[in-house]
Amino acid sequence: MKTIPLIILLLILFSCSPYPKKTYKLYRKEYTGCTHNTAVDSIEKKYNIQLNSLANIEKTGEKLTDELYSQYDSIRMSLTDGEWFDRESEIEYEVTKIDSLLGKRINEIVKKQYGNKTGLILTLGGNGYCGIEGKWYDDLTLKYGFKYKTILCSDMIFYEYNMAAMYNNCAKKHLDSINGKGWEQKLEDEILEKKRDVKIKTNFISVLKRREYHISNKELLVFPKEVTKLKNLKILYITGNYFTEVDVSLANLKKMKRLYLYSNKLDNFPKVVLELSKLEWLFLNNNQIEFIPENITTLNKLAKLDLSNNKLTDLPKSLSNMKSLKDIDITGNDFSEIPEVLYDMTFLEKLRIGCNKYEWKDNKKIQNQLTLLKKALPYTKIY
Repeated sequence: MKTIPLIILLLILFSCSPYPKKTYKLYRKEYTGCTHNTAVDSIEKKYNIQLNSLANIEKTGEKLTDELYSQYDSIRMSLTDGEWFDRESEIEYEVTKIDSLLGKRINEIVKKQYGNKTGLILTLGGNGYCGIEGKWYDDLTLKYGFKYKTILCSDMIFYEYNMAAMYNNCAKKHLDSINGKGWEQKLEDEILEKKRDVKIKTNFISVLKRREYHISNKELLVFPKEVTKLKNLKILYITGNYFTEVDVSLANLKKMKRLYLYSNKLDNFPKVVLELSKLEWLFLNNNQIEFIPENITTLNKLAKLDLSNNKLTDLPKSLSNMKSLKDIDITGNDFSEIPEVLYDMTFLEKLRIGCNKYEWKDNKKIQNQLTLLKKALPYTKIY
């Protein structure tokens, strides 16, 4: 039974793709102040390596685990279950020893960086983005003695994650000793207050000239109705917030052509949107909307409609009258079958319908409906 957990551990360690080279800029400064350690020196000598920076630790982690995996694979294939037991313990000990080595080196790097007042808290994010953005974060975090730094984790590479966890563990112990326990909650409150402080210029020049406006990822609890004073807006992004309804003042934006309200907490279709007669694009994806009103047809210039990742179970029959509509996305909803109205929407150029409640491959009824849908919409690209 002891073999199974180790196999799982090794699969986690060795199923990762190579670490992106461009991320090494985070570790470009070599740290040569490692303390002398006989055990560490022996491993470095054995594998002909020098663990003097986070970059080298990462590369070494991959190198050593690759070698261990090769050993594991070849030895395991040549031995019976009974014979394998002793060798399994040997390799498991080697993995533990390497992790201990990495921890020691990272702890030394943390102490040196914080001693030089260049300490970090590492956050993981695909393509270097994890939701922490803007230099104003530094103004808040420096009071507590650190800066946020995002590193890539697009492939969730084990040693990248492991390094960040070990580094942050050491860093937080240091920060606790300086700021006392509870400083993280204080910082979170300050960040949230700063993030929600949306200041919209509504002077004469701004109202006259502003054609596009973005309010994204502010965690707003209430729709920012001040933005509706910018009456010449044609494009508006209000995304990634916590409000559940849209203020009626949105109707003031009579020139609106593209409206993005995705990734909020809307539980109903915002009826005020129906008063935007010039609207061409409407994005309501990633909300909690359960139905679409029949009078959506009042948006007679609408060409693109994204309703993906909501809680829809059906679509209004009136959609078949919206001849201007060319592109609609309804993926990720709760349809138990293909909505009937779609068969009549021959004017569509693109239809995204996958990833709904049903299973495409195993449901014969849905497969038959799909075949009929493709025949009914021969000139529509169906995804």
